Amino acid sequence: MPGAFRRDLMNVAIAVNNEEALETACPVAHKEGIRGGIVSGANLFAALKRASDTVSEKSVLNAKARRDEHPGA
Repeated sequence: MPGAFRRDLMNVAIAVNNEEALETACPVAHKEGIRGGIVSGANLFAALKRASDTVSEKSVLNAKARRDEHPGA
């Protein structure tokens, strides 16, 4: 995990495999023009899964740091 990762701010973790990540990233790139790789696809997959499992009054926050925010990344 990068040094910037704050586990104390996380309340749930969702496992995403490569296939799920790519199956999410590719349509977003084609339909929305948003270019992202496997990590972005995994991030979006997890957010969509969490949103579908969450009571409608709650919000889901999914954040991904920019590459330049992680020294050595």
